[in-house]
Amino acid sequence: MEFPLYAIRGYTSLGMEGKFLVIQGHKTKYILDEPGMQEQYPLYEDRRMLLLKRAAPYRLYPLTQRIESLEALIDSGKTMFIDRYGKLVKWSKKSFSKVITCKIVTTVQTDKGHWRVWINELEHPFYVVSYNGQPYLQFVRINNVPTLYALLEEKRKDTRIKI
Repeated sequence: MEFPLYAIRGYTSLGMEGKFLVIQGHKTKYILDEPGMQEQYPLYEDRRMLLLKRAAPYRLYPLTQRIESLEALIDSGKTMFIDRYGKLVKWSKKSFSKVITCKIVTTVQTDKGHWRVWINELEHPFYVVSYNGQPYLQFVRINNVPTLYALLEEKRKDTRIKI
């Protein structure tokens, strides 16, 4: 799972209509994506920008909730998301994990405006979409892979949560 994720509200059906991936809400149909453009435009946000300009049978699906961390994912209460590549992700809490709090040692902004954040406990950095100078980071191990949980202003105690 790669952040950012965008929450998908409840829907009645999801399927292809011609070249468009269409989502049927309780009252209205929307275009969620045009999968045929994935080869030329791998990022979902680029395809959405092009879909805004094109003539289409329905309006573009409104994405109102952007999820940038595991903590925000859990707090959202949603179970269906679309990731930055246009892949639909179904998520539910399954097992308990330990949340570890660490002091951020180094941050570097990439050429795309995103951030790489290092801590002493791990040799590899975390990829962060937006960073506002927070001094602490929390992570969990999912299938033994360190995954960003949250960026913090104040240090918190290590804890366990259901992920």
